[in-house]
Amino acid sequence: MPISDCEVRDPRMRRTRQLLQGALRSLMDEKSFDEISVQDITDAATVNRATFYDHYTDKYSLLDAMVAGGFHRLLHERNVQFDGTCPSAAGGVILAVCDYLAQAHTGGACSKQSAFEPLADAAVVTAIRRVLMNGMPKLKNGAAISPAAG
Repeated sequence: MPISDCEVRDPRMRRTRQLLQGALRSLMDEKSFDEISVQDITDAATVNRATFYDHYTDKYSLLDAMVAGGFHRLLHERNVQFDGTCPSAAGGVILAVCDYLAQAHTGGACSKQSAFEPLADAAVVTAIRRVLMNGMPKLKNGAAISPAAG
């Protein structure tokens, strides 16, 4: 299973993922997500299909990584961290979500994306879950709370 973009340390892997995400972002300015193929993405990123599949399972996982990465960058720029001890940190996460979604919708590409909104929403929910779960204190018996969707 491919590792999360948040866990990528190898600069070559990070560069390839940035190329693929940038290619998808550019293609979404020209046509709808539904019309974009993996071949279109790899051509625009100047990588081969095998390289694409080394990093992502399909174009949906690429979109998920692109959205989650953008959201995590926004949190980092705002220095928003959640550790479970500060109620205002949860408010900061919520404000960041609102701002991120507003930026995504005013970027222009979203207006012609039938599949973008639900996929972006799901990716942001996953990113929020990761932020909250990473900040939650461990249970007394040492077990962590499951990050699985309920």
